Amino acid sequence: MVHRFPRWLLAAAALLFLSVSALVGWVGWRAWQSSPEYQFQQARRLWQGQPTGHYRMEANYSTGFAQCHYDIEVKTRTVIRVHGMTCLGSATTNTLTIESIFEVFGKYVDKRVCGPNGCSCEGAYVVKATYDPDWGYPRTISTVFQRNLAEAVMGANLSTVNCRSTRARIDRVEILNYTPLP
Repeated sequence: MVHRFPRWLLAAAALLFLSVSALVGWVGWRAWQSSPEYQFQQARRLWQGQPTGHYRMEANYSTGFAQCHYDIEVKTRTVIRVHGMTCLGSATTNTLTIESIFEVFGKYVDKRVCGPNGCSCEGAYVVKATYDPDWGYPRTISTVFQRNLAEAVMGANLSTVNCRSTRARIDRVEILNYTPLP
């Protein structure tokens, strides 16, 4: 007597497999949408899709070495008027337009940039930001270090690099006011 495998059991296993696959895909997609990289790319697309090429902005810009406050007028990606600028610290002043903010911070999103002692010591730079929902410009944006646990474990076992204490550059921009101009 030949014993046959029940078809309903095979159908149930296939349905379970498809359901689990769909759930994993949905969870993965939601995780990608909440990632800083995805949010940065979406905000950059929204900003680039805006018709505004002339605006005034007031912002605070800081690195580990200087802090600046500036109020500028921008037309077609160029600063055409400086309404005010004050800086504390010894570093050179930076008046970043919204377009140049996306360029400066884009290098940390588009590719992996490690800290001065390598990714196994400090980690890689990650962009943390909040964006204006209507225009897409970053209201606040900064770089922070994020260590990958697997890299830290492997780096400790396979590397002879001594992690020295360094002062890595951390950029931060806060746009205080944005006004589109005609």
